[in-house]
Amino acid sequence: MFAQEQVTSYQNSYWNRAFSISANLKSGKIDKIFIEVMPDKAKIASIVIAGDDLYTFKSALTQTKEKYLEWKKIAIENKVTDMTKEFGIVFPLVTYGWFSSKWWFAFYNKLNMKFKILENGNMIATASPKISASSNKYIDEQIYFVFGDAQDFDNLINALNKEQIINTLTEKQSQEDLFK
Repeated sequence: MFAQEQVTSYQNSYWNRAFSISANLKSGKIDKIFIEVMPDKAKIASIVIAGDDLYTFKSALTQTKEKYLEWKKIAIENKVTDMTKEFGIVFPLVTYGWFSSKWWFAFYNKLNMKFKILENGNMIATASPKISASSNKYIDEQIYFVFGDAQDFDNLINALNKEQIINTLTEKQSQEDLFK
């Protein structure tokens, strides 16, 4: 369905690992971007955004980061130890994709980021929906899109650089074209 290439990765402190970012071009423009996230049972999972939504997605991430930092400061100052609250920031619709025995997709989903204080006192920004495949409602998966600190946001925002993604994909295509 999608023929994408890995273009970069982003480091995430919450999971203490790097996640891949893949993309594909269509007529010289970014068609889709696949942001790897943590799955519950599947081998791999991604949030898929349309290339035309990249700027809006990054803007929503930046707004979420700012509100996360504001709410974290307020929670620390007021010694709040238990809280889960939606940020209320609108992201473009996304597709969730995950691979278990084959690829499954859940199309046209809202991404609802929440501020959450964990039992250990850590404060995170997270979206962790349980999703069902668009083609089979009995095939489901839980995904975890988590930011443990401001650097996690910055790592992803910086990795979602439109020009670098296009350049990387164009360079890979040029190298492949040499051997046709």
